[in-house]
Amino acid sequence: MNVLLRSNVARALVLACTALTLAACADAPTQRLTTTGRRMQPVIMDGLNLTAMNQVFVQGFTEIKDRMLEDPSVDKVVLDGLAGLSKIDPEVNVVVVDGRVKIRRELGDGAAPVDLGDAGAVPPPTKGPIALWSRLTLTAIITARQSSPLLHAAEAEDLYSAVFTTAIAKLDPYSHYSSRRDAVRTRLIRDGVIGLGIRMVAVDEGAQVQAIVSEGPGEKAGLEINDIITAADGKSLAKMPFAALRRTLDGSVDTMVSLTVKRAGVDGPLLIMAKRDLIVPDTVTVKNVDGVAEMKIRSFNQRTAAAVERGVNAVRAENHGVLKGIILDFRSDPGGLLDQAVDMSDLFLDSGAITSLDGRHPGAKQYYAAQGRNIAPNVPMAIIVDGRTASAAEIVAAALQDWGRAVVVGTGTLGKGSVQTVVRLPNGGEMGLTWAHATTPRGASLHGLGILPDVCLAGLPGPTLPQAMGYVAAGTNPSADVKRRWRAPHDDAETHAALRKACPAEAHLDRDVDTEVARKLLTDPKLYARLTTPEDPQLANKP
Repeated sequence: MNVLLRSNVARALVLACTALTLAACADAPTQRLTTTGRRMQPVIMDGLNLTAMNQVFVQGFTEIKDRMLEDPSVDKVVLDGLAGLSKIDPEVNVVVVDGRVKIRRELGDGAAPVDLGDAGAVPPPTKGPIALWSRLTLTAIITARQSSPLLHAAEAEDLYSAVFTTAIAKLDPYSHYSSRRDAVRTRLIRDGVIGLGIRMVAVDEGAQVQAIVSEGPGEKAGLEINDIITAADGKSLAKMPFAALRRTLDGSVDTMVSLTVKRAGVDGPLLIMAKRDLIVPDTVTVKNVDGVAEMKIRSFNQRTAAAVERGVNAVRAENHGVLKGIILDFRSDPGGLLDQAVDMSDLFLDSGAITSLDGRHPGAKQYYAAQGRNIAPNVPMAIIVDGRTASAAEIVAAALQDWGRAVVVGTGTLGKGSVQTVVRLPNGGEMGLTWAHATTPRGASLHGLGILPDVCLAGLPGPTLPQAMGYVAAGTNPSADVKRRWRAPHDDAETHAALRKACPAEAHLDRDVDTEVARKLLTDPKLYARLTTPEDPQLANKP
C-alpha cells in the first residue's frame, strides 16, 4: 500500500473513530450531532461507510470480550476474525510479522506469498482499547480491498459476516453471528412478526395467498388459500414487487386494513377487513390419543409454553374433564428460548428448582424455580428424547425427571447445556454468545453430558413393543449405579464421555416404538412409579 493511500486510510479511520466517540457521549436524541450542534457526516472511503462499520466492530468486539463464558483475548478474536477475509477471497491471508499485521496473497504451487500491504502495528493485547482493534480491522479490510477484486466487490454485510463468523467460531461451537437478513428470519422464528399471518407470492394482479396461519388474522378475517389480494386500503397491488407487497400488508399491531380480494368462483371483488397481529410460528402439535395429550414440540419460541398449556386443556375438555396422561415428544428439538423452558417446566411442578445458570458475566448468574402452577397434578407424564434433543428441551426434561414428575424414554441427548445471550448490533445483525452453563435441579451439568433416559432404547434396532417392554421390565435399563453417577455434579469431559456410553445418542425422530413404549408406561402404574421414584431424593436448593 503506498504512503498516500496509507495516510488517507489513517485519516479516515481517525475521523470515523472520532465520530463514534462523539456519538457515544451524546444524549440519545442527539447522537447524530457534533459538539457544535451540526449533524455529523459519515466517513466514506472505498465505497464503505467507515463510521457505521466502526460502530459495528467496536460493539461486536466489546460484547464478545464482556459476555463470553470464557474470557477471550481481544487480539486473538480480532486476528482470527481477519483470517475470515479468506472466506471471500481464498488467496488473501492476514498474518502478523514482527508485531505488524500484513496482508498477503497466497499463490500456491510452492510460490512465495506476495505482500499486499501493511495494516499497522498490533495493539497491546491487554491494554489496547477496543477502538484501536476496530481501527486495525478496518485498515486491514481497506488494504486488502486494494488488491482483491473479490473483496472490493464485497459489501459491508459480507465483511461483517466474514470477520465475526470466523472469530466467534474459534471460541465456541454454539456462538454465532447472523447477518442482518438472517437475523430477521431468526427473529421471525423466535419472536414472531406483525402482519396478517399469510404466506403469499407476487402475481400480476397482486398478492396470491398460498398458506394461512391457523387462528391468525387472515383466517379470522375470512381469507382463503388461492385468494388474490388486489388492493389494500384502496391502493392497487398489481405488479408490485414482493418486498413492497410485504411492506404494504404488514403494519402495526391492532391496526385494520381493508383488503380487496379476487376469489375463484365468486363474481366481483370481495371486501375483507382484517386486523394485524403478532404472528408466531406454531411449534407444538397436539393429538388426543385415548385421553392422553400427545404433544410434539419442534422448538421453543415465545409462545411454546402457552401452546402446551392450551393443548393439555383442550384434550382434557375433549374427554369431559378427564386427562389420562401427557407425552412431550422432544425428539430432534434443538431448543430455543430459556424462559419458555422455565415456563413449560413450571406448568407441571408444584415447587422446587428448575435450573441454575452460571457464567462470567454478572447477568449470567441466574436461578429459576417453579411457582406452583402445575396444571395437571397427579397426571402421569412421559418425555421422549433422542440424540438431537438439545438446550431448552433438555432443561425441561431434566427438571421433570429430577423431581420424579415424568419418565424419560429414548436415547442420550445432545448435551447442549450452554445458554446464549442474543446481542443486536447497529447494522441489524445479531450475535448469539455463549455466556452461561445450565445445571439440573440436582446440580449436575447438562453441557457435554445431556439427559440419561429412565428407559434407554438406544442400541435396539427396530424392536417390537413387546421386545422393548421386556427389556424395560428386566430392571437393568439403565443401572441404578449409572443413574446415580450421571446425576451427580461433575464437569470434566472424560467423565461425561464415559457415562454417555451407557445410553448413546441416536436419532429416533420417526421411530414409532419409542412413542408406543411411552404410552405403555403411562398405563402401568407400578412400572411408572418405579421409574419415577428418585433413589436419592436430595435435590439442589437455591444457594
